[in-house]
Amino acid sequence: MNNDQSLAVIDMQDYFRNSRHCLAGVLHEIEHAMREKMPIFIVEYWDRCYQHDGPDYESRLSDTNQPILDLLKGYRHKVFVKKYNDGGGYEIQEAAIEKNFNISNMRMVGVNRSFCVYRTADQLIDIGMDNGEKAHIEVVRGASWCSYPKSGLENLKDLGVKLVNARRK
Repeated sequence: MNNDQSLAVIDMQDYFRNSRHCLAGVLHEIEHAMREKMPIFIVEYWDRCYQHDGPDYESRLSDTNQPILDLLKGYRHKVFVKKYNDGGGYEIQEAAIEKNFNISNMRMVGVNRSFCVYRTADQLIDIGMDNGEKAHIEVVRGASWCSYPKSGLENLKDLGVKLVNARRK
């Protein structure tokens, strides 16, 4: 396994209709990560319901896009991560520790660059700082969708995240 860099695939679920806009780029990034035997984190947005008069429950908003699931079938260096709010960085850290995956050099794809990708990057940077490290995070333009492109890009740049183009085939 190549543990130098990892890939986080954020909220590529059918529930988020805009995930189809960046699906081709995401699949391309996953193919590259698989060829390089990189750890891949599939981050899914889940809902938690706390009921005062019944059992609490949680549910996935929807399945990860089927083409992604098909591509990853049988790949050993993947982990599915549940998150319950916009950021998934702390959940990625927990999964990384359990699997002994490196998260200090992370490439990120998915939806939504203005919110969930941004919040996850922000959390990963905080985790790196807490550990005395500088997290190196790249967000792939052609493999991430953004509801507010201008603010999404500016916010990521303010964090020190590097915006990169999709890898060439």
